[in-house]
Amino acid sequence: MIKYDIPVEIINNIKDIIEQKQNCKLQLNKTFNTYWIIDKNNEFRIKYYEAKASKCFIIIISSIGKYQIVISRVEFQNKRLGTMTAIINLLKEYCSKEHIPQICIQSVETKEMMNWCIKNNFIPNENAIIFINDLILGDYLFNIV
Repeated sequence: MIKYDIPVEIINNIKDIIEQKQNCKLQLNKTFNTYWIIDKNNEFRIKYYEAKASKCFIIIISSIGKYQIVISRVEFQNKRLGTMTAIINLLKEYCSKEHIPQICIQSVETKEMMNWCIKNNFIPNENAIIFINDLILGDYLFNIV
């Protein structure tokens, strides 16, 4: 597979959206092909497979070649401001332009995020979900038309 990184300009646009909508300051870190956008005050804790923002926000954005953009560990302090919708709209436009066929929201763990995914036409990945009562948790996919 050819190495592919999301351009830092796109990531900075996402960072700007979050800072404006969440009224906070963030920092951008990169490891391999993954960008971490986190609270600038470092008021967060990270463990393996766990990320919780105590103040503002954390999001991880990576790519699987030119096949898929992956978003994970989404956590907002201020909800229902359209932050995630604005981010996804920017990524849909970028993916369409770059012929990247899919966006994945990885490891959906809450009813709130599950409902957001369904409302925004993301579908559960049948190979990466679990059913708990009325919840469908796991990965949600959006196919770029």
